[in-house]
Amino acid sequence: MLSSYCNGDRCYASCIIIQTKFYFNDNDDHDHDNNNDNNNDDDHDNNNTAFEQVVLFKYICIILCLDFNINVVRNGDAETGPCSVSGELPGPSIWNYNGNVTQVSYDSTVLTSQNRANPGPRYRKPIIFHAYNVLFFSDRGNCYFCGGYGAVSSMWQTVNLSHYIDLYYIDNQIAKYNLSAWIGGYADQNDNGALSLRFLDQFNQIIGSVVALGPVLAADRRNITKLVPCQTQGVIPLGTYFFKIEVVYTTVIGPHNNGNIDNIAVTIYP
Repeated sequence: MLSSYCNGDRCYASCIIIQTKFYFNDNDDHDHDNNNDNNNDDDHDNNNTAFEQVVLFKYICIILCLDFNINVVRNGDAETGPCSVSGELPGPSIWNYNGNVTQVSYDSTVLTSQNRANPGPRYRKPIIFHAYNVLFFSDRGNCYFCGGYGAVSSMWQTVNLSHYIDLYYIDNQIAKYNLSAWIGGYADQNDNGALSLRFLDQFNQIIGSVVALGPVLAADRRNITKLVPCQTQGVIPLGTYFFKIEVVYTTVIGPHNNGNIDNIAVTIYP
């Protein structure tokens, strides 16, 4: 499958390598024909077909590279690094953070905002609703994020888009983003986590509008302990070099913040 060559950081390099292979094969055919006095129209047609395959592959590969639906957020699922099982407060691996943001096990015996029986993510794969052009990742895994102790806490990370896509597609308004996460909380408490996506230029200045998901309050969950799939999408603003993804947790009923979030994802597609 062509898609096996178009995956993540290696996507564009693989396209170039495979295209080059086709070009070399095509040129070899031409050289062979030029040195053969008995060439005929069938050989010429074969060369044209080979060239058409190269052109077709180029465009197919570009489409696949843009539509790889790979999450550019690192550790968006809280599965990297330790998770709290007995009340310890490990910070979110890879993320920058303020306060006591914590990665919590769904099997924790102390921090029990969420457990495996609560409604939330299930399947270990991206779920794509093509009819509605909606994508969100659904993988409960072992851990989720919570706000820890304190009135307000936060975590954030910045993603260099050039590691995932040729900026040509942003500058020509071809590339789009899909922001998604499972957001929720505990019972009738309004402790919450809110996710935002900011677009930054090459000088780290904000451009365009801030995109927000959440918070999901108790009334939104009908006072049920659960995580709710949230999603939004749009065109990546012209001049974007970086994504800044941030979660802010706000405690309403303390001392522990029961605002929870899992499967944070930002994907890029054409």
